[in-house]
Formats: sequence, C-alpha cells, structure tokens
Amino acid sequence: MTNLSERFRTLRPARKRAPDLDGADRQGADDRASYVSIKNLTQRFPGRQGGTFLAVEDVSFKMARGEFVAVIGPSGCGKSTALNVLAGVFPPTEGVAAIGGVPVAGPRPDVGYMIARDALLPWRRARQNVEFFLENRGVSRKERRARAESLLESMGLGDFKDAYPHQLSQGMRQRVSLARTLAPNPNLLLMDEPFSALDAQTRRDVQEWFLEIWEREHKTVLFVTHDLEEAILLADRVVVMTGQPGRIHLERTVPLPRPRGKLALWLFNPTFRALHEEIWRDLETASLQNNVRAAGADWRASEGDEAGAAPAHLHHSGAGDLPEESPAPLAMERHREGLLPRSRFANPEASWDQA
Repeated sequence: MTNLSERFRTLRPARKRAPDLDGADRQGADDRASYVSIKNLTQRFPGRQGGTFLAVEDVSFKMARGEFVAVIGPSGCGKSTALNVLAGVFPPTEGVAAIGGVPVAGPRPDVGYMIARDALLPWRRARQNVEFFLENRGVSRKERRARAESLLESMGLGDFKDAYPHQLSQGMRQRVSLARTLAPNPNLLLMDEPFSALDAQTRRDVQEWFLEIWEREHKTVLFVTHDLEEAILLADRVVVMTGQPGRIHLERTVPLPRPRGKLALWLFNPTFRALHEEIWRDLETASLQNNVRAAGADWRASEGDEAGAAPAHLHHSGAGDLPEESPAPLAMERHREGLLPRSRFANPEASWDQA
C-alpha cells in the first residue's frame, strides 16, 4: 500500500518560489525606496567673528518616490538648510544629498521649490506668473498658457487668471505661487513653510487644495513646517529635528488613511490626538535637554573653574539624560506656570472639551 504522505505529496502542487531579483531589478527596487536620500549631512557656515557655525550635524534620512514627508522642529534646527542642500542652493560641507541616485550638484529642472513668501512678480498677471518657469524653459506660448489656465482652474482661480498680484488676497496669491511651482511638473517638491503667512481659515483651505492635488498626482514632497498639527494632517511620515546643531531626533509614521478630505475633522480622531501628544512630549523633552546643555555651556564660560569645568550640579550624566541637579527644575517650574507651551491634545483619552 502506498504511504499516505507520499500520495499527498504527489497530489499537492509544488509551491512556487518567489523569483530572485537580479542586480538591476534589486537596484531599481532600492532606488524606488530611496528616491531622495541625505547621508551624513553636516553643514557649516562662516561665523560672525571668525570660525564657523555648525548648523546641521550628521543628518541622514531617505524618502520613497511619491512619499509625503513633513519635517518639524524649532527655528534654527537646520530644516531649511537641508532643503537648500537638496535644491542645490549650496553644496554640503560633509555628506551626500542625492535625488534618484544622482548626487545633487546644483539646481535641477525636476525639483520645485516653494517658500513661505509667494514672491509673485507684481508686473505679471496671475496666469503669466504661473507660466514663468515654463517660459524660461522654452515651452511654446500655447502649451504654457494651457498648462497655467488648467492649474489655476483646478485651484478655483479660473476667474482670476488675468488679475495682478495686488488684486488678489493672500490665500489666492499663495495658490498662484503653488500653481507656478507645479507648472513644470517637477518630480520632487521642496516646500519651506509654504502656508505659514496665511490666516487660520485660509491656511486650512489652501492645505486642502494642495492635498487634493497631491493625492491625485502623488508627487514626492518634503515639507518643512513649525506646525505639528499641519505636519500630521498632511504627511505620511513626520521627521522631528532638534538643534543646535540640527539633528534628527525621531521619525513617526502617520497612521491616518487617505484621502483625508476635510482636515478639521481629523482633529477629533483619537489616533491623531495620540500621535500629536506623543511627538509633542518628545519635542518638549528634547527642548528641555537642549536648554540644560546651553545653560551648562554658559555656566562653564562664565563661572567655571580655572580648567573651564562646569560646577558639579551642571554636569550632564549622559546622552538623553537630564542631570539630577540643573536648570531643569526652573524650566519645569516655568512649564507648570504655563510659560512653556503644551500640546492642546494633552490627554488623548479625554473628551474634546477637556483636551
């Protein structure tokens, strides 16, 4: 009699093995996973009184093609510096920045860069401002006009295409600026606080306009902001930087589904509130640690002993730890007094009225 296990072995279809990627396919997969990469970026600038100022130190991160990453952190932590290196505004002092596997050696036509100010040319109408980069690249008048009018129409500005910048509201001007950035169809969008100059309601409207376009076209976006709420609502991933010098403190994936629709509704979502509180607490801790280090450095400069050592109560016990006795109690007291900011989502479990 035939053994049952042998019979089942002959009846059961052979399990297919996943094909191995050859070198080219594996390289292609790696490129898609790291379309934008910064490796060991360190950036120094000339100091005011000689020497150098260390703006960014040993920063590394990667972005996949089509990913939306928000970078948040305090002023002076190197967020804009990283954008400028990727845009080719200046080369890195140390390290490598690459797009699509090619090191950045200067401005690139496949990269769009949008800053906080709209920087529209006042003598050009809205449509002509949107056409600006296309005109510089030799695109025909018919083609660039069609592209500009299509973008303005998609942003609700079709009736204002012939208006001059001074005839537009700030929100309209910012949408024209966004259309101008998108007109050359860049693969990568670098955005440095693009909506920070807008009032709260206009800002939310423009955010939703932009997100609607992004969810349709899935450009790769690196978005710098000071607003944690904005970072979570818009992005796939949030990178938190601290300074000085600027370093990456943490990264968090945003678990909110897409499309996100009306952004204000997510403010009531427990997942959003929990992530907001987690990142905010990490930011508070990092800020407090930086303040303690700065206080210790100031003390060493002014009150240290002959060897330049800090008093014992200001010695730092290790990376990531607060000294047992330090200026930290003063900072914590100020925090309790409300002089330091707190997340308005302080308790994710509380009701909205309590938060």
